[in-house]
Amino acid sequence: LKVDQQSIWLADNFSIYQFKDSLAMFSLGQPIESFEFGRDSAIWVATHGEGLYKYENNAWYEHGYLMGIDKEIVYNLYSEGDHLWISTLTKGVFRFNTQDSSFVNFKEENGLANNHCRTSFKDSWGSTWIGTGGGGVSKYSGQTFEKWSKSNGLKGNYIYSVIEGYKG
Repeated sequence: LKVDQQSIWLADNFSIYQFKDSLAMFSLGQPIESFEFGRDSAIWVATHGEGLYKYENNAWYEHGYLMGIDKEIVYNLYSEGDHLWISTLTKGVFRFNTQDSSFVNFKEENGLANNHCRTSFKDSWGSTWIGTGGGGVSKYSGQTFEKWSKSNGLKGNYIYSVIEGYKG
């Protein structure tokens, strides 16, 4: 469920709905995990095993093949200006430029806590937090990763959601 200035949006297993003056349905026909709005009014959709899609100008476009995630489970999307952070089951997290389709793939070999990424979130200081399924949480400040897990203070290693508290 998401709310913008004009509408309420809702996704079910295979479709996205827009509640404005009337109800509009955008059926993808693929199992939806999450969705996010792009700066250019596109709707980006993460799927369960079918990669990444974009809905724009009344049509669906498959984008996962660009990054080799066309058959990947994509758990979460986080929009940051022209960049879309894409959390995947086995291939880490991608920072995808929605304007020119360039991307960076962050994985364990780059310092990420785990390649099973469940969520990402940018805090008010500009750091990106990446929750993983089994490796705890990683904080990316633009150069390197800091990691927290059960071994250094977290209660568990499965982080499926990250949000900033009202005090930062």
